[in-house]
Amino acid sequence: MKHLTRILCLISLMFVFQSGANAAEITNGGFEQDFSDWRYFAVSGAEANFTIVNDAYEGNKAASIEVTAGGGDHALDRETNRIQISPDEVINISFAAKKISSGDTRMSLTVSEFDSSGTWLGGGANTDFVFNPSSGDYSVHEAVFVPKMAATAYINIGFRIEDEFRIKVPGQYYVDNVVFSEGEVFYNGGFESGQIGWRAYAVSGAAGNFGISNDAYEGSNAFSFEITAGGGDHGLDRWDSKIPITYEQTVGVSAATKKLSGQDTVLKMILSQWSLEGTHVGDVIYTLDSGVGEYKVNQVGFTVTNPDTARLNICFRIEDIYGIKVPGHYLIDDVKLVELPRLYNGGFESDLLGWRGVAVGGAEGDFTITNDAYEGNKAASLEVTAGGGDALLDRENAKVAVTVNETIGVSFAAKKISGNDTRIKLTIAEHAQDGTYMGSAGERMFDVGSEYSICEFNYGVQNPETAFVNVAFRCVDEFNFPAPGHYYIDAVELETLPTVFNGGFEDGLDGWRGYALGAGTFTISTDAYEGSNAALIDITDAAGDHALDRENAKIAVGPNQMRTFSFAAKRVSSEELVLRMTVSEFDAAGSYLASYGLGDFRPTEEYGVYDFSYMTTNPDCAKVNIAFTMYDAGLSGKATGQMLIDDVKLVNSQLVTNPGFEQNFDLWRYYAVGGTEAEYTISNDAYKGDKAALMTVTTAGDDHALDKNSAKLPVSAGDVLRVSFAAKNAGGGDNLLLLNVAEFDAEETYLAKYGLKFVDPPADGYGEFEYYYKPQDPATEYVNIAFTIFDGNGSAKAAGSYLIDEVRVYSNSGLNPADVNFDASVDSRDVAKLSDYWLTNEVIPGDSVLIDDFEGYMSASELESAWIEFYWSNFQGSNTSSTVSLLSDPADVYSGSQSMRWEYNADDTTGNDQDYTDIVFELDAPIDLSGAASIQMNLNRHEGNSQEYLLYVKCFEGVVDVSTLRGQGVWLTRSEGSTFSPTGWTQWTANLDEYVDYSKADLDEVTAIVIGCYSPASDGTSGSGVIDIDDISIVYESVCEQTAGGDVNGDCVVDFTDYAAISANWLDQIVY
Repeated sequence: MKHLTRILCLISLMFVFQSGANAAEITNGGFEQDFSDWRYFAVSGAEANFTIVNDAYEGNKAASIEVTAGGGDHALDRETNRIQISPDEVINISFAAKKISSGDTRMSLTVSEFDSSGTWLGGGANTDFVFNPSSGDYSVHEAVFVPKMAATAYINIGFRIEDEFRIKVPGQYYVDNVVFSEGEVFYNGGFESGQIGWRAYAVSGAAGNFGISNDAYEGSNAFSFEITAGGGDHGLDRWDSKIPITYEQTVGVSAATKKLSGQDTVLKMILSQWSLEGTHVGDVIYTLDSGVGEYKVNQVGFTVTNPDTARLNICFRIEDIYGIKVPGHYLIDDVKLVELPRLYNGGFESDLLGWRGVAVGGAEGDFTITNDAYEGNKAASLEVTAGGGDALLDRENAKVAVTVNETIGVSFAAKKISGNDTRIKLTIAEHAQDGTYMGSAGERMFDVGSEYSICEFNYGVQNPETAFVNVAFRCVDEFNFPAPGHYYIDAVELETLPTVFNGGFEDGLDGWRGYALGAGTFTISTDAYEGSNAALIDITDAAGDHALDRENAKIAVGPNQMRTFSFAAKRVSSEELVLRMTVSEFDAAGSYLASYGLGDFRPTEEYGVYDFSYMTTNPDCAKVNIAFTMYDAGLSGKATGQMLIDDVKLVNSQLVTNPGFEQNFDLWRYYAVGGTEAEYTISNDAYKGDKAALMTVTTAGDDHALDKNSAKLPVSAGDVLRVSFAAKNAGGGDNLLLLNVAEFDAEETYLAKYGLKFVDPPADGYGEFEYYYKPQDPATEYVNIAFTIFDGNGSAKAAGSYLIDEVRVYSNSGLNPADVNFDASVDSRDVAKLSDYWLTNEVIPGDSVLIDDFEGYMSASELESAWIEFYWSNFQGSNTSSTVSLLSDPADVYSGSQSMRWEYNADDTTGNDQDYTDIVFELDAPIDLSGAASIQMNLNRHEGNSQEYLLYVKCFEGVVDVSTLRGQGVWLTRSEGSTFSPTGWTQWTANLDEYVDYSKADLDEVTAIVIGCYSPASDGTSGSGVIDIDDISIVYESVCEQTAGGDVNGDCVVDFTDYAAISANWLDQIVY
């Protein structure tokens, strides 16, 4: 009961942790810590005052930007504390502002993009937003930012004051409550926020009037798009606010439009596709049906077929019927993205959107819309008036995205209008991502009447290169030749089916073939294991061959792929029978490849569930056929009898062949060497099924094991394995059973990487055990699992006797990471698994290398010769200073008996304005920090210290000189830098991943470290202070080699972040 209560509590909590997990964060957006994490500047002739005011929108403080002299540049920005994001993140930036000064000024917000090393990605990676805050009261402003560059890892945001021409000018504004949140991928489609997110333009001779109209389709606003002079180019688009999309995504766009003038014009919508690098990769163009004097809603859609596509620009343009850009006036409103199925507009409610009607080679046909619909208001009319050639209604221009090995079901409603001896034919043709026909297709003819009837066709994708399918309808005669005829088609739908569709025989024998060369029948019985139906095999003459198989609906499986088939079976005959499952391999053309696997099972007079795992072996394998055949009990030949079969399906493939020893020791190895005496037998004391393995060691010598060395398990880099098995202590001794998982490369050479788990099975019944293992060597392609008996301490191999059964290994490859029990579904069973491993921590702490603990110095002069003041070669003449002294009073020491005192003066009073001061420590030998996590030190910042802009640690590579100083280091700013409240010892962990303007990966030969502080001269905050320092060390990255059950995010800790991941993927499942 306690276990159940904990699961229920964690289920409720995980939904709390789900929201906002992926949004970028900005610190001190309300300026309650003054300018901590913010930078301000005015350069090249600009003059400005940046201060904190108590006239706040929220809280107690706000920032004041007052520019007193324009020109040059100025900003309040995050240059010293950029915000980490990912390239596919959409961020909503909101802030409150109010105008203090008079004059025609505006506030601009610039978002600049940087890569992971801190390098600016150029002017093309800047996004600008302009706002017009009101005077007197705060107003809230929002901008939605979408990264432009694939390499973006950080952003800087900067506020500036500009005039209407984007020139930086004097003015004053207050800014407060800067907040980041997860943004919508498409915003302001109804123009309720004016033109935000949209760009209107007329160039190269074109001219236009653009603005907001209150003649809206929905809400209060619409966009008035008027072109007064044609030629050149014009448009209304999302150029600076493109929409993130992905390959194979089906995108729908809806818009309400009204024509005000331009009698012979049309409004075009161009859906323009772009890569993350900003390369144009294709357009889809639609002509909209705009109402004259009243709004009309248009919906368009397309499937992304270019794998480089990452962004979508929506553009409106006015053209004449010849495609020439011309004057005209339209209102546009309520532009939005709509969710579409893969095969959209299957009900023809948007007329023939997504469909193509074509007649070639002498055929003639009409492709129109009728209101005689099966459902809704419209249907498609396919009328072929002249045969010969080819006439069809298809999805050539809107192919449907599919996945490798997917089984799809296409259903539609159809009725015959004319053509007595004709049929409607459905064809599914496969295409590669570049549109190339792959030579694989399925088809079926349907003989429908004068009333609508539902037609269904199931098809398994055959070619591993297939990315899309085209669905086509034709009118054919009884011999499958094109013929004149007339049909209505409606409600076309496509869905993903289980790979073995109709495995429960609920649709009769659809997808199955039954044959008997002697005599027999294959019928449907209501004596079902699940659902209402099962298949009954009744063989009365076993001469020749017989089978119930998938010959006409083979299952798509590629080479070297493991598949596990599960089924329920029940013997109806009184005599014992063996039910054999055969898996046979075929190439893409359907030719038999002479490769197969066999599984033999002995069903009883009650339903039992059985499974068979098979790995395809032929490199040309594209699909398999599964067949059920009955044999006599001795397997001497095929047999007569009756057998029920139901619930045939693919389940998440486990990697162990013959996991339950039902085929005795087939594909298992056992051995006893070096004086060991052991016996390996098959026992009928089974955990599941009829058999189990019995390992009995009577004399322990050098080694013994029961393993899979002769049938090692294929794995891939990044896989996590879940090994489960049942075991029982048959000898009753005080022993342990060891599971060993060992790694091998492609040539099956042992890689000296392995995992061990000791278990203590009970003697009074089987116990269930599991072990999660992550292969460690990147060269690993196979693992072997082995069982060995050890003494009770796990220190030496020992005599004993154990029963082992149901040994299964599951891989997470291809599964949702939140599916922690690897059963292809994210549900309460995964929550239960996390509960079993709750707060398990498999993290191996990283090594720590001491740089200086100050214990070895014998005198102050020895310390002073090791820690010296660093003089910047280009800062000669400044009078900043740093001195160090050795502390031995226990009150001044963090740990041990000594520490160092650093007295700094960063105030340059010479007029050179070089307010830096530093101390440097040269290492005895270069060290590699590329794999380090941080530089750690303990600091005691004394009361009365000046509040410097930065306290930093930096690294040298080479002789200590300004030319060998790497980047800008790791910073602490303002109130957490040279000052800290309360005073006293605190640990500073300088995260090397935050090293500014230099990649940690390149810090591979560090010769010295420097500690210093700095403030811009314009701040007027430079001064002096005292900082005590102790125990400086390098901490290397923690190691996360193995994982526990439930570790969704792979950080080696099972905690609430893993529950949040389950929540975010709740009820996701894979259909096999």
